[in-house]
Amino acid sequence: MVPVDPSPMVSDSAHTAIPHNLSTHEALEQVDEENEAGNTGQSGKASSGLGLEDFDLLLVIGRGSFGKVLLVQLKKSNHMYAMKAVKKEHVNIDWVQREKHILQQASNCPFVVGLHACFQPESRLFLVLDCVSGGDLLFHVQQQRMVPEEHARFYSAEISLAVNYLHLQGILYRNLKLENILLDSEGHIKLTDYCLCKEDLQPGDTTSTFCGTPHFVAPEIIKVEGYNFSVEWWNLGILMYVMMIGESPFHLDESSDNPYENSIKDFADVQEHPFFQNVDWNIMERKQVMPPFKPNISEGFSLDNFDPEFTNEPVRLTPDENDIVRDLDGYEFAGFEYINHLMMYEKRV
Repeated sequence: MVPVDPSPMVSDSAHTAIPHNLSTHEALEQVDEENEAGNTGQSGKASSGLGLEDFDLLLVIGRGSFGKVLLVQLKKSNHMYAMKAVKKEHVNIDWVQREKHILQQASNCPFVVGLHACFQPESRLFLVLDCVSGGDLLFHVQQQRMVPEEHARFYSAEISLAVNYLHLQGILYRNLKLENILLDSEGHIKLTDYCLCKEDLQPGDTTSTFCGTPHFVAPEIIKVEGYNFSVEWWNLGILMYVMMIGESPFHLDESSDNPYENSIKDFADVQEHPFFQNVDWNIMERKQVMPPFKPNISEGFSLDNFDPEFTNEPVRLTPDENDIVRDLDGYEFAGFEYINHLMMYEKRV
């Protein structure tokens, strides 16, 4: 096992120590305060009338703080997707709308999970995403204990391209960790989970929310200083270390006193680093570099790359409670529906 605590954390600028027990609910509330109202964007109407009845629910492949991630198959095309199911009673719509908005903005990036559709019955929100069948990097690092340097170089280069793409859209990601890096069927990476993002950050701007994952937080965040896109590259360096060594370079109780400075300021610094001296960034960006590792995927869909803790769960959604459904404000979730007609009927795995 890779001994890295994956729990996200957030606090305001008054806190100087890492809050080990901060719940995801509290963390996301504080990120909401940072992202101004109105940053959720305009959502399209799902004119196709897409609904849960249009899918076969096949497997549970993950679980987040507010619900399950299911492997589903669209009946009319037999294409496979990942479907994130979130109970309305458990979530602030701003959190989900922010993730939806960012997925829409990043839909042209080959290293970011694609959003195909959103719809909502009475009690739940559903996001239909790329089915990324190779599992996440946490699973693979745990299987191998550590990955070869050449593998880490390839993954890190593609991660850098994904993060830089988000930065160019004004998005600070702040959630780089192994379980948020997925591998597709060929072995290329896809970035997922946008709950800690800061939107509308421009070059020269700073933000100050204490936000991230223990072991991965940059010095500027720990020192409660204003920070910018550069914290992402510190985060990447820790991720690379964990991939190649199999453990964090820091003990958790030392993280708040980390004396080092972040010397990598932007994507250009990453590109020029000696570790990447043999990387051709142009062909890497076009996904023309052969991945060093191809996940073991049988015909159809393989369970080999997913944790049995999830795949052994029953594929069902818990029944709605009538009193809770009655209390839900339908207006709060208005405009959530969306469909990407260009992507929905393409097979993307």
